[in-house]
Amino acid sequence: MSCCRSTRVVDCRAVSAAARAGPGPGVPAAALAGLLLAMAGAGAVTRDGAPWPPLPEIRPMPGMETRWAARRIRLNGVPMSIRLFTVASPVEEVVAYYQRLWKGRGEIVVEVAGAGERIVGHGDRGHYFTVQVRPAPAGAEGSLVVTAMDAPAAARTSFPLRRGSRVLSRMESWDAGLLAETLQIRAQHSVASMVSWYRRTLGSRGWKEQLDRTAGPGRVLELQRGGELLQMVVSPPADRAGGAEITVNWTKGP
Repeated sequence: MSCCRSTRVVDCRAVSAAARAGPGPGVPAAALAGLLLAMAGAGAVTRDGAPWPPLPEIRPMPGMETRWAARRIRLNGVPMSIRLFTVASPVEEVVAYYQRLWKGRGEIVVEVAGAGERIVGHGDRGHYFTVQVRPAPAGAEGSLVVTAMDAPAAARTSFPLRRGSRVLSRMESWDAGLLAETLQIRAQHSVASMVSWYRRTLGSRGWKEQLDRTAGPGRVLELQRGGELLQMVVSPPADRAGGAEITVNWTKGP
């Protein structure tokens, strides 16, 4: 059962884990939002300039301390927001609070996710609200996740793709007036071949190389075009099946 309970499965736990963990090696902190992206269908630009409207928020439990991990993102067509929290109350009290808060507003789903973690979910007016909570030394911690239901799926991108490549996931974020996109790509060609192809292809599109360095068996590239920044990690796939895996963090600017 998906914690988001949309018509498509969205792994909120994986996205929340990425938010908690922060950027990995070779992925700058400024691109973290790109690791949490998504897209809500083409529409008019909102009043604050974002390409999609904000989502409703989950009311924090009294005593909760919260911080935004991803306030405005879209993941493969699904608009989402993620807020992390800590609270002095135990897991059971957090679950009980949201069961009371959402009582009478439709079905409330409570799931056990292992290691004492609980997931409380509730759908209302086109959105699914999820509280993911687990034990912490001083009480409990977790995330408040809001997901738009029935958003049209889309993984299209204007980023160049070599024949034999496919997009595994596409994410977008809007933060502080900046639009960013992150892609996970699987390619049939080797790391060296993909690096060479992208250097030629992006160079022909006006991108200027700022960095090219080895990172273990992979390569890290950084390019700039005007106010846009492109960061790429090209590495062998974890399953050792050949080809290359490519992570693209593209900060597009306002």
